[in-house]
Amino acid sequence: DPQGRECVLKQLPWVGDNNQEKAMQEVRVLSSLRHPCIVPYLDSFLARSMPSIPTEDVLCLVMNRCEHDLREECLRRKGEGIGSFSEAQVLRWLTQLCWGLQHLHARRFLHRDLKPQNVLITRAGRVLLADFGVVGYLEHTSDFKNSIVGTPSFMSPEMLLGRPYGCKTDQWALGCVLFEIMELAPPFIGCESYAAIVTAVLHSEKMRAPSGYSEELSAAVEGLLERKPEDRPSNAELLGGPLLSKSFHTLLQSLGDEIREAASSAVENDANSYASDFESYSGSEAGSHGDPAGGTNPAQPGSVGFDEWRHFFAEAETLLKPAAPLDPIEEVQKVRACLCTNLGTSAQVDQALDFLRDRKPLAESGEADEIVLQIEIMDLLGDDGLHALPLLERCLSLEQRATPAPTPAPAEEAVA
Repeated sequence: DPQGRECVLKQLPWVGDNNQEKAMQEVRVLSSLRHPCIVPYLDSFLARSMPSIPTEDVLCLVMNRCEHDLREECLRRKGEGIGSFSEAQVLRWLTQLCWGLQHLHARRFLHRDLKPQNVLITRAGRVLLADFGVVGYLEHTSDFKNSIVGTPSFMSPEMLLGRPYGCKTDQWALGCVLFEIMELAPPFIGCESYAAIVTAVLHSEKMRAPSGYSEELSAAVEGLLERKPEDRPSNAELLGGPLLSKSFHTLLQSLGDEIREAASSAVENDANSYASDFESYSGSEAGSHGDPAGGTNPAQPGSVGFDEWRHFFAEAETLLKPAAPLDPIEEVQKVRACLCTNLGTSAQVDQALDFLRDRKPLAESGEADEIVLQIEIMDLLGDDGLHALPLLERCLSLEQRATPAPTPAPAEEAVA
């Protein structure tokens, strides 16, 4: 770039009439997702890969350069016999990944291809989420996607089963990434085929955390690798919980110090731009000036203003405040409201819930029963019913929690 820093040029080939919209999707996503834990998008342009063929253009994305990815770091550490990462380092990286994913999910985006190769490490040793080529957008936070995308060994059980999935599918992938950081090897390393991966994910014993770490961290990775999406912790729960809250607070404090130092330097130099140690935010390109008193410069996707930093810190402080647990009955009402939107009427919701309450699972394999269940739901309610299946099951689970257990009758006194 004009400041002499190395950048990365990513090329998306064959941008013709048929898939130009798909290629531009990543540009739009990257330009709208500015965050300290997400790789920065700086610029984009079209180039001709074959001068003689005008339809064979490539889309070029310009991004800040990172040293290497997480997979390379794990392989290097294992190959050199250095040993596992310290728990403090694991917690720092997990905090940064959770904050980046929380930013995505709060804006109704799914990453859908989270894996160590898509986690980049900066010169400062921090991690950034990258590669949003298969990112999915949810119209509402309770919506679910149906398309199968991503890397098989990091796909969630619900995705492998062809079920609708939501933000918790990224949490499964986060668990796989966390497992690899702790073990220096992916969780399903022995699976050499797609069928083997499906069998391992759906039928193997419950995944156990790598040894050498605290019970709290071990519980986190095992929780993220729960087969039922609703059993996996959200990023907000992790960041505000006892495991990561201290690390998250330290991260925010470090960022705040960087911003104050950059602001002071900008005043001294009579400049309107600054650069963060995260290498993810840069207003220092020629013609890119983040306004210290205002917002960002929309003409420069890499720039960010101080107002936006303040917004990040305000969101983060909210995450650090423990939220009061919702009453199960209130949760049931919220889920039912979403179901009424998805299925049309309260009567259809009741019909679907009654069907699931009365249904007896087949005495066959889990996959066979899952296929039959999806067919039965589609016969009953069509595609909308299949799309709402995770919410229907969530509603039944909440109903069970909200219903008090029956009080046992007092034992009759023995007659003398």
